[in-house]
Amino acid sequence: MKSKIIALLVLSALFVPAVSSAWIPVPEANLTIVVNTEGEDASFNFNLKECSPACGAPEQINLETEDLTASMTTWITAFSDQRYYLTQEIVEGTPKFRHLFYEFE
Repeated sequence: MKSKIIALLVLSALFVPAVSSAWIPVPEANLTIVVNTEGEDASFNFNLKECSPACGAPEQINLETEDLTASMTTWITAFSDQRYYLTQEIVEGTPKFRHLFYEFE
């Protein structure tokens, strides 16, 4: 009888993780990019690259201003060892933006 109880406990211990409702929180943040231009509307291309510690392929972000402004928000994971690099692809003939603003929430 004792060996059956031990066997039952061992088997239940093996299957508990499979039916567990454990939850692992992943810290995340919102990244908002706002571009304001002067004079005319234009397209702006950005690359957002995540490095933690190795860098992955960049996410391409395309913003098209309307009434001289454009914005977008994306979410990113926010572990302490992760780094993000936001760069703009400069295309000849594209007007320069007056303000580039980005923030993490």
